[in-house]
Amino acid sequence: MSAVLFSVCLATSLFAADNNETATHHFNAHGFDVHVNNGNNGGGNDARGVSPDIPGQLSYYNGPLMANAKIVLIFWGTYWNAGAGATMASEITSFRNSSVGLQSHMSSIAQYNAGTTGFKGAQNDIFDSTEPPTAVSDAALQNEVKKWFSGMYDVNAIYEVFLPPTSYGVDTDTTTSCGGPNLGWCAYHGSFVDGIRVKYSMEPYPSCTGCSGPKPAWDDIRNAEHFMTHETREAMTDPAVGVQYGWRDLRGYEADDKCAWGGSTFKTLFIENASDGHQYGYQMEYSNAVRGCVK
Repeated sequence: MSAVLFSVCLATSLFAADNNETATHHFNAHGFDVHVNNGNNGGGNDARGVSPDIPGQLSYYNGPLMANAKIVLIFWGTYWNAGAGATMASEITSFRNSSVGLQSHMSSIAQYNAGTTGFKGAQNDIFDSTEPPTAVSDAALQNEVKKWFSGMYDVNAIYEVFLPPTSYGVDTDTTTSCGGPNLGWCAYHGSFVDGIRVKYSMEPYPSCTGCSGPKPAWDDIRNAEHFMTHETREAMTDPAVGVQYGWRDLRGYEADDKCAWGGSTFKTLFIENASDGHQYGYQMEYSNAVRGCVK
């Protein structure tokens, strides 16, 4: 009964007026929209008892869309300057830059009037050597974006902030990302107003089983690419989430929510050996055209 009630409430709220200037949508580890890996590589159970392969078409709610999205990477903390952190940052940058990386799995969102001609834009990425707090709030994350780009935002940009393994994200309901005491989600995208509506995502370090595909193939880099894929495409198709909606279904699920893990077999996750010599991790995207998840 509680699971059904939660779904009904979410669907009802979709049509309510929302004047908040800041809004986010979380890619949850459990309890909202995503199947959890319980540590045995066989998957766990969604806390609401709903299949992660969620049926039902997406509808457009007249919000803005991103027709030529760019990604600006912000690597927060000294972790990203050397060793394993520098390797991971390099792979994420390649994933963003390469035409056979993230860009190669964007064709499905053309049906939602969103897209890109290449994710590398004119603005430079940031390696911020100040250390983030251990618990990073949404307000702190927004301030990190403002610190570097206030007054100079690119209207086409999604500012994606990557946290080191020594930090975790915390939500207003006290749920946290990997590394925190109350795991509730893996990553999220949102927006705030600072002259223009700024699109951003929080990309915590995917250090926990609940935010991992089946090991050993799904290491920290591939998991980070999974979440980057998820949040980037959703930011493109629903950039003003919570304020003026773009594409989602009647229960409030965005396109990538509907294909986030693929059940106990992780059937919507996949890794590709790209022609640029890298190995990238993705998830599938919901397509209205085929009424199912596609690569």
